[in-house]
Amino acid sequence: MPITLEGSTDWQATDRSPHSVHLVLVSDSAIEPDCQFTVRFGQFRGLWNGNWSCDTVTCSAGEAQITQNVPQAFHAFGTARTVPNRQRLRFCVARVTQRIPAGATVTFAITGQAQPFAPLAMYFSIWLLAPGADEATSLGDEVELCVVPGESERFELRAAASAIDGRVAVRMLHTDACGNPTDDLDGRLEAAAGIAQASDEAVTFADDVPSVFRLTATSRQARATSGPILTKPLAGHWHLFGAMHFHTEFSADGDRRLEQAYAYARDCLRLDFCAVSDHTPRDHWEETQRINEAFYEPGRFVTIPAWEWSTNIGHANIYMRSAEVDAGPNSAACAGAGHPADAVWPNDAIVIPHHTNIRSNEKRADGRHFWHEYDWSKRNDRIRLVEVAQTRGNFEADKIDEEWGIVTCNIGASGRDALAMGYGIGMVGGTDNHGGYPTRHMDGRYLGMTGVLANERTREAVWDALNARRCYATTGLPIVCHFAINDAVMGSEITLAKGARPRACIRLHGTSLIERVEVISDNSCIWSADPRVMDFECDVQLPPQSGASAYYYVRLRQADGHRAWTSPIWVDHA
Repeated sequence: MPITLEGSTDWQATDRSPHSVHLVLVSDSAIEPDCQFTVRFGQFRGLWNGNWSCDTVTCSAGEAQITQNVPQAFHAFGTARTVPNRQRLRFCVARVTQRIPAGATVTFAITGQAQPFAPLAMYFSIWLLAPGADEATSLGDEVELCVVPGESERFELRAAASAIDGRVAVRMLHTDACGNPTDDLDGRLEAAAGIAQASDEAVTFADDVPSVFRLTATSRQARATSGPILTKPLAGHWHLFGAMHFHTEFSADGDRRLEQAYAYARDCLRLDFCAVSDHTPRDHWEETQRINEAFYEPGRFVTIPAWEWSTNIGHANIYMRSAEVDAGPNSAACAGAGHPADAVWPNDAIVIPHHTNIRSNEKRADGRHFWHEYDWSKRNDRIRLVEVAQTRGNFEADKIDEEWGIVTCNIGASGRDALAMGYGIGMVGGTDNHGGYPTRHMDGRYLGMTGVLANERTREAVWDALNARRCYATTGLPIVCHFAINDAVMGSEITLAKGARPRACIRLHGTSLIERVEVISDNSCIWSADPRVMDFECDVQLPPQSGASAYYYVRLRQADGHRAWTSPIWVDHA
């Protein structure tokens, strides 16, 4: 039986108003009373806003009535966590009340609202269950409803942050109001001293170029400046940036293909590395690994095997040094463990908890939260890092602080709480984006990025930097951060003579004016500055701490609201 969609089938992501479309079936045989139509749909994260329904069904001859009009993905929070996204879910159900003859049309009037990620395809189909039958029968092929980008409204210049071989990849990126890339190709790089060769895709620098460089481009009346680009290593390290936490259609509550996500990170954002972390993708792990390997290009773009393990006592992502490491969702390490910290992980795996200091808004039927704060009492030496910033806020500390984006308090599971308990954790940033767009929030903002100090763009180098805690978190932009104490970089553990004062070296290169810089030690700010410059460098003697050991890390806040946090340095006094 042919099925068609009548009405506009390309909805703009920027149009937040409700739309209507008709799903039309032409019956090729009679349909008897008490048969049941079920409209099913896929890619349901695109419908997650809940403003979707099918209020009426009309027949050119005969009659049917809507009996269920609650899309399955909205019916219970748990459904979205347990049903694979590629499985088609119930959208609505209608019962035939009067015989529908052959050749009659059955029309379902569907209303809804596009979600902000594009391009994205949603799929609808119609199934028929006869009285007494065990299984429903598909009545035709699926039809597709697309969400497409809106008009170009923003222009930005993205560039890799480190010119490791004397050149960087660049992208003059046009996006709509939601941050979706558009097809607008208008734009040109502006000439600048120090550029030896430039094209729309890459820039090669001269030998005598400044060590920190920013490119500028124009498009129509818009002008954009890139983030800081290191043309030489900073204190012996290149800085690479990546997306550590996002979801695709391989998660039950995610959308878009993994290939699209990686291409966006590599070609639009010019990121150095990426790690998809879908929810326990057992059925899709082999395909995830295949795509990881297809996109891994040493020297250009790094993919890291990763996945998310979610329990009601905390969520954590697992990152592997290579595809051969036995730490995937089907691995022996997971067998019998009820929590990521209970598993016996190999040394080539890193476990990173996220949104540690918050409880889910959604609750079960018995009133319990679907998930709680992370349980830091569970110890595991492979927990080396914590995702301190992401879409739900900043979980650096356990006290609400609007200036630093801390949105929860009095829970006792923040990053600083873990540090106080003796966990030697560094800092990373993630997005927890479920639309297949790494580092992007649903409202179009950039949110959640990780910087690492590495010597090359390879999987091993990036993973080793994470494992050594030579890394830091930003709220989504490539802010370059260098922090060292007595020449030991972030993530280090050092010993000083008793009474010696730590000497800190701070080098920061922002994407906007840096308005505040602080050194945090043992839950307190022990040094601060208000530089209001793009590039900030200082060497400072820090005040001595009273205890035998202490941790120190740097955090910064820019004038545009973006922030960054370095991993700590741990200092013992002999």
